[in-house]
Amino acid sequence: VTQEEGEKHCLEICKNKGLLELFDGKQGLFKGVEARIYLKEGHEQYLKVRPPAKVPHGIKEPYKKALDKMMLTYKKVDGIGLKVASQLVPVVKPKEKEVTVRLCGNYKSTLNEHIEDELYNSPTCNEQLDKLKGEMYSVLDMSGAYEQMALAPETAYLMTVVTPEGYAQPTRLPYGIKTG
Repeated sequence: VTQEEGEKHCLEICKNKGLLELFDGKQGLFKGVEARIYLKEGHEQYLKVRPPAKVPHGIKEPYKKALDKMMLTYKKVDGIGLKVASQLVPVVKPKEKEVTVRLCGNYKSTLNEHIEDELYNSPTCNEQLDKLKGEMYSVLDMSGAYEQMALAPETAYLMTVVTPEGYAQPTRLPYGIKTG
């Protein structure tokens, strides 16, 4: 089957099952599961609130675009009583005609060392292939995969970020959390 035929067949199946919204280009949401993180016992005292990171002048416009996009899955919070707030780090991706920026929370300096590790034995590639034992395979690339998992409200405060415009709390699992 060619890629073109496969896409046509897939869209037909989705149309018949009422699943076309899966391919509408909007951010998806993995239903039924919420991500939670747990702090190591006694480590809440080591959390800190960081100041906002300086934004280099040359990327102010793409930074603002990325921040506006990020705020679609974040909510603004005031800084009163915050125990932890991480800086946003701009990851610059040069393209042919313009520069784009992806914003990541710098949880390494504020949160990651205080998170309780979750043990999970990831299967090897060979183990997974052995389980499949099929003749046909499909690859799906989920855009913003982390951001498709809802974040439990009781632990969302730990992942608060500080932006040049104030504090923001994620509603979806952000990149950079070590147990994500």
